Amino acid sequence: KGYGTEMVGAVLLFYANEMRQRGYKLPNGRLCCKAVATVRPDNFASKKVLTNLGMTKYAEAKKFERRREFYQVDLRELCTVHQKNVRRRHMALAASVFWSFACAVASTRFFGRMIQRKSK
Repeated sequence: KGYGTEMVGAVLLFYANEMRQRGYKLPNGRLCCKAVATVRPDNFASKKVLTNLGMTKYAEAKKFERRREFYQVDLRELCTVHQKNVRRRHMALAASVFWSFACAVASTRFFGRMIQRKSK
């Protein structure tokens, strides 16, 4: 359904913008420009969320006593990927609403004609 992707994308965008506006910097003095996430290799749903946000796998290592996959994304790319996904979802929703409305109008006309024929 995409709820996880939308939530994670929104949180990342919010914090990325907040850090940029407040001028937060990394210990080396540079601005934060990427987000990193870890996921268990068998967690396909979480991996899909990360890849839908444009994150790419860059490493595997043991963390929390289990094998983990590490993903990263450039926060500037995240903005464009997330906005494109949101736009696509809104267009699909609009198409669905339009189709439902068109079906309702068509069925109303059809049943209206049927009722008129029976009453004659």
